Amino acid sequence: QILEHALTLAPEAAPVRVACLNALLEVAFRRSNGRGMRRVIERLTDLAAHGHERAASWIPLFRGLLAHTPGEVRAELASPALVAGTALSPVQEWLRGHLLLRSLGDAAAAESVARAALQRPVPNMLVQTQCLLLESLRLQGRCDEAAALLPDLLAGIDPARVRTSPESV
Repeated sequence: QILEHALTLAPEAAPVRVACLNALLEVAFRRSNGRGMRRVIERLTDLAAHGHERAASWIPLFRGLLAHTPGEVRAELASPALVAGTALSPVQEWLRGHLLLRSLGDAAAAESVARAALQRPVPNMLVQTQCLLLESLRLQGRCDEAAALLPDLLAGIDPARVRTSPESV
């Protein structure tokens, strides 16, 4: 409700709108709410139509999350807004790697994305990117390399903030 209210208060402030829409989409993503994600994509499409490049680069990533086939995911990842647009944010890079790994099973490509992202780490995405790298290595059968990443990964996890079984941390 707060995000929806912020959207109505900033109808002409594209950066505020994109930030609110990104947050709304993350909430829908975490709740596996496809309908909510599609609504946010429609709003982002409207912003992109008015020339907002950052909004345009989110759309294929979010459509990739909703895609039903590997071909649809590949088509979204090949979108000009991703390959020829502005540089992706750290969250967008992680999401791109997530799609490569989880939707396409391309562990080598996901590893490349994760390693590139770790060259310019952002604190709020560090653990997620390390997990992406660890999983990509594991799925390539490089378990010793993956195991070597665990101490740094675990050091970045605050057990008080993890929403899972305490035994897992």
